Amino acid sequence: MSVITEQSTERCPDVWFDDGNVVLKAEGMLFKVYLGILQAQSPFFSDMFTLPQAEDDLSEKHGDCPLVTMHGDRAADVRVFLKALFDSQFYADVKSIKDVGVVIGVLKIAHKYQVEHLVRRSVPTFTALYPTTLQKWDIRESRRQWAPLRQEFGRALPMFVANIARSTNMDILLPSALFECCSYSFEEILGGVSSPSGVVYVLHPRDQVLVLQARENLAQHARTSVWGFIYCEELLQSVARDLETWTRLHRWVQGETTTGQTTWKSPLAKDFPWTGFFQLTRNHISRFRYTTEREFKNTRNEVWAMLPLAFGVPAWNKMKWEGPRE
Repeated sequence: MSVITEQSTERCPDVWFDDGNVVLKAEGMLFKVYLGILQAQSPFFSDMFTLPQAEDDLSEKHGDCPLVTMHGDRAADVRVFLKALFDSQFYADVKSIKDVGVVIGVLKIAHKYQVEHLVRRSVPTFTALYPTTLQKWDIRESRRQWAPLRQEFGRALPMFVANIARSTNMDILLPSALFECCSYSFEEILGGVSSPSGVVYVLHPRDQVLVLQARENLAQHARTSVWGFIYCEELLQSVARDLETWTRLHRWVQGETTTGQTTWKSPLAKDFPWTGFFQLTRNHISRFRYTTEREFKNTRNEVWAMLPLAFGVPAWNKMKWEGPRE
């Protein structure tokens, strides 16, 4: 048995209960809390202290208390997680918390150590980026949650959200999160995506199948419906006059890059090269151009309405937004 001194560690002043009976350590920061509450809230910690452990797992002490080192966890994340667990007011109204980093910290640690009620309470933060309407989807990058969540999870964000949504039965997040997963390569869909911190997130096998199926179906719908107007008779009459411009539009729709590679083209993409389209149609009556733009907006709405069915959940208007199911 080894006894830890405080020479290389520091107590967390707002998560240190003098009458606590277990000490947690993360990055040299010490937290003294109550073992019984920890066990009642977390199956992970319950098993740690009730199931047989390796000889060295619980051999460290801090004073008379067992000391648990939380490997790989940031002290700042552990602090807000424990405050959420032991201070009923700290995490009572998640929507009022301005610092998104607090919610991220609580969610990461709660998910890792299976504190489900904190996971469920945290999940609604992600609805700003994974909404139920196309209008909100189009402006999500302007939301205050965008930068900190992207910084934390990087390209793995939609995969992380999809997994959290599955584990909490938060179906309302799944269509848009899994839709964004369609932008991954086949290798990433099956093998996972790494976050900036090096954590690799992998979709549930069920969702891997759904994404692979939807990926191709949505791409086909994009080529034939959303962007299909570039192949209409009225526009093809202009091709001979400006083949270069039409070819550029065609390659964009097909997802062809300048290097000859093919990428997945989102049917909700907003960066269609309209300048080239207007150049091709400059001699057409304005009604044709107006009709095309109107149909484009309508087909984007149709795609959005298709997403829940594509990913195996009820239609948008059938999913009630009342928080995750217990």
